[in-house]
Amino acid sequence: MNLFYNIKGQGSNLLFKIGIALIFIGLLILLLKEIIILILASIFIALGIFLITTSFRMR
Repeated sequence: MNLFYNIKGQGSNLLFKIGIALIFIGLLILLLKEIIILILASIFIALGIFLITTSFRMR
C-alpha cells in the first residue's frame, strides 16, 4: 500500500505502466476467451454436419 501513497517518490510513471499492463492483460483474456468459444463452436458445428451427412449415407 505504501507504493500508492508514495507517488511523488516513485513518480506517476510506475502507476501508468501498471495501468497499461492491467489493460493489456484484460484485453488478452477477452481475446483468448473468444478464440476458445470459436474453437468449441466450430467443433460442434463440424460434428453436427458429420452426423447429418452420415445419416443421409445410411438411407
